[in-house]
Amino acid sequence: KRLTRVEATMVTKSYLDDKLADLKGDLIEKMKKQESKINTLIDLLARRSILKKEDVALFKKEFQIFPSLREVGA
Repeated sequence: KRLTRVEATMVTKSYLDDKLADLKGDLIEKMKKQESKINTLIDLLARRSILKKEDVALFKKEFQIFPSLREVGA
C-alpha cells in the first residue's frame, strides 16, 4: 500500500519537463514586457529631449534582453 501511494504522488520526468517549460515561457513573456516598458520609457525621454541620441543608443544596447532583427541589421 505504501509503495502504491508513493508511486501515485511521485513526479514524473515528463511532468517536470512540462512544468519547467511552462515556467520558462512565463519568464520569457515577463522579460519581454519589461523590455518593452524600458524601451517605451527611453523613447519618451528621447522625444522630450531629456536624453541625447548617444544616450538612447547606449541605454537600448545595455538594457536589451532579446535582440530584434531590425537592430541586428542596423
